[in-house]
Amino acid sequence: MSVRVRGKIYYVAFRWKNFRMDAATSATNVVDARKIEKAVKTAFKIYRFDHLDTESLAVVLRIFMNKGWKLPLEIGTQEPQRELTLLNAIEDYLGSDEKRNRTDRKLYAIDRLVKFFGEHTPLEMIRVADVKKYRRVRQNQSVTNGTINIEVSALSGIFREQLERETIDFNPCSQIRRLPRTQRDTYLSATDFERITEVSEWLHPIILMMYYTGMRPSEVFDLDWTEVDLARKMIILPPYRTKEGKNENQETVHEKRIPLRSEVCELLSSLKHQGENLIRVCGRVLTHKGKPINRGTKRKCWKRISRLTGLEGLQLRDLRHTFKTNLAHSQVEATVVDAIVGHATQLEVRKLYIHCPDNKLLEAVDNMTFDHGPTAVGYQHQKKSDAKMTSNHVVNKIGHVVT
Repeated sequence: MSVRVRGKIYYVAFRWKNFRMDAATSATNVVDARKIEKAVKTAFKIYRFDHLDTESLAVVLRIFMNKGWKLPLEIGTQEPQRELTLLNAIEDYLGSDEKRNRTDRKLYAIDRLVKFFGEHTPLEMIRVADVKKYRRVRQNQSVTNGTINIEVSALSGIFREQLERETIDFNPCSQIRRLPRTQRDTYLSATDFERITEVSEWLHPIILMMYYTGMRPSEVFDLDWTEVDLARKMIILPPYRTKEGKNENQETVHEKRIPLRSEVCELLSSLKHQGENLIRVCGRVLTHKGKPINRGTKRKCWKRISRLTGLEGLQLRDLRHTFKTNLAHSQVEATVVDAIVGHATQLEVRKLYIHCPDNKLLEAVDNMTFDHGPTAVGYQHQKKSDAKMTSNHVVNKIGHVVT
């Protein structure tokens, strides 16, 4: 009767009826390993196994499998219960809704959660105090409140999935208030836009579309030709493709209509017609070297653009802010602005019941004016800890497991 350790795994070994019994355990220290060993040896001695705890029963099953023996009837239909660790819960979360839960931003958020809490931590051991401690640690790392809110929201989604599966009965994140977000007061002048387009290279179509449509980066990156209607001069996004449609608090969702100025129509027409006889009717509108655009590729190119133009601190999503500002400066009605740009939060009741026809939307973007001032205003330099997000082995492991 003995306990040995190999690497970080504890093994138990003993003799029973002239057979040597040897198996790995889930113990993390020698004391727990000895307890498991004692329980397993006693069970074999009386040949009763239905009283064993999960860890000891797992060792018994492993011994029977190693020996090739038939399982006793009392445990023949039993399987050791899977301990619900954070990693197990993440697998369930990512597998429940891949389109919604497997975005790059959520994967990066999950990566940081696993790095802090540990992938083998039982989910039920994460308490309200632990989540608050996580927020404090991230704030001490100079991470923005908006990023922390996204990470806590991802953790809440992981807990919510297990609540629906009835494996847990409490979500600690429900007791955590969202941190106030810092409002970015950033505006890009038409002059600066021209400077950006001169050095934008392959990112040029994306920058042009965001500046003239106000679309979110993800809406542009994932744009499909089935969503483009050039005859109507509109991009039509189904609810599941928009942030508004993904908001669980929305009582009603609609497809999003994005009117196209002549600059965007000309761009899309040139991309759609490749050669004299080839017209693209489906698939991604914008790619890089024939592949979908990922976050790392985009970030590297945008960093180079910011450096060459001297506009460091500017973010790609600031083009969306600029578009809405230009609409407001052009005296476009607030209802029309909201219909074009879209918001994830609930709008006022009066706005929900005002219909904006296509011609009203097209008129708004066609008559939009642009500020040709010499410089952009209101830049806020991004924190270094937020600006560079690199995944470690945990994200890769999660992606491998789920895929």
